[in-house]
Amino acid sequence: TPLLREAEFAPLGSGNLRLPVRAWIWWLQLAWAIGHPSQRACRDTFRHRVRHMTDRFLAADRDTLVVCHAGTIIHLAKALRRHGYSGPRF
Repeated sequence: TPLLREAEFAPLGSGNLRLPVRAWIWWLQLAWAIGHPSQRACRDTFRHRVRHMTDRFLAADRDTLVVCHAGTIIHLAKALRRHGYSGPRF
């Protein structure tokens, strides 16, 4: 399902700033985490997808195997734990 895709990042205006790739990744993740205006829509969309999938999993009456991006599974696991999930580790 497209709901389990990895989180997206919007372009971050930087002018002619040149940084190593690792620095750009860190900078985008930080901007996403703190809710920078350039990343807010992406973050809110991702959180909505996680809430929707959490509701679907909680409503299911059977075990479900979830295969998705590592960042997505971390957020999904936190959401399920908030709703009382106490199964085996993720």
